[in-house]
Amino acid sequence: MTPLTSHQLEQLQSIIPILAQQRQALNISLEEISLKTHIPLRTLKALEGLEAQTLPEAVFIQGFIRRYADALGLAGQELASQFSVMPAPMSAVSPLPSAPRPGSWRVVAGLLGVGCLAAGGLMYNLTQPRIARISPGPTPVRSSLPVLPPPQPPSLATVNLQLLGRSWVQVTADGHLTYTGILTKGDNKSWSAKHKIEVVLGNAGAVQGSLDQGSLKVLGLPGQVKTIIVIPLKHPPTGS
Repeated sequence: MTPLTSHQLEQLQSIIPILAQQRQALNISLEEISLKTHIPLRTLKALEGLEAQTLPEAVFIQGFIRRYADALGLAGQELASQFSVMPAPMSAVSPLPSAPRPGSWRVVAGLLGVGCLAAGGLMYNLTQPRIARISPGPTPVRSSLPVLPPPQPPSLATVNLQLLGRSWVQVTADGHLTYTGILTKGDNKSWSAKHKIEVVLGNAGAVQGSLDQGSLKVLGLPGQVKTIIVIPLKHPPTGS
């Protein structure tokens, strides 16, 4: 029987405690493990006691570890693979160099001389200052793209009203009712919209206004009901 190596014993010292602790946690006796795995009871005791002198060959030990672990619900193949069946190979010993043959010293001396010359040339090159070559940068290319004017803010439809008397007023901006009510003398109101403003006056003669940033003027006759529509981009306002 081939005795176990120190390396194999170290592997057993890390594997067997896992099995023993799991068996004790499950409250299973070695006799039950022996009946379930068909491993002799004395071998199981030798495994848990790490009695190397009474254990069988390494290949059998690896099989016992796998069956023991499977019986406990552990990964038997994985645990068994952590135990080496073959002992660790011995490191190769490098042979001693043979004595030089007569006359070989001349060749060695010649090679050493060539090596010294090469090393000296390398050191000379490394110690000489190097002049960095600066390559001219790329010639700037003039852009041929046209220069665009800055964007202009969008035009808005605007209405400014100043009351000279009492009038009912209704304002709709971009389809949304913005104001409806009665304004009296001295009131000043302003509205703006992106697309359209519609103003209905109950007494156009009592209202003066500036439409779409135009000049201030009276918007109708006293007592006249008038509808004024204002749109942006300096289009003339329409009235009825």
